[in-house]
Amino acid sequence: LDKIEQLQTHENVEIYKLAYDIIEQYFSEDTDDTNLAPQVADGNFEFDPAATIPSEGFKF
Repeated sequence: LDKIEQLQTHENVEIYKLAYDIIEQYFSEDTDDTNLAPQVADGNFEFDPAATIPSEGFKF
């Protein structure tokens, strides 16, 4: 990340734009996915109350 940030001061405008776009796309905090937020029901947090658990157990 430090090297990409350093490229934002590069004299070539195209390199600056590419570095800026990479940081915005992969490291920006403004693009949080709101679908990842837990659902709140009766003061309790639930990520997916309708999820089914496989009966065969956990497998890799």
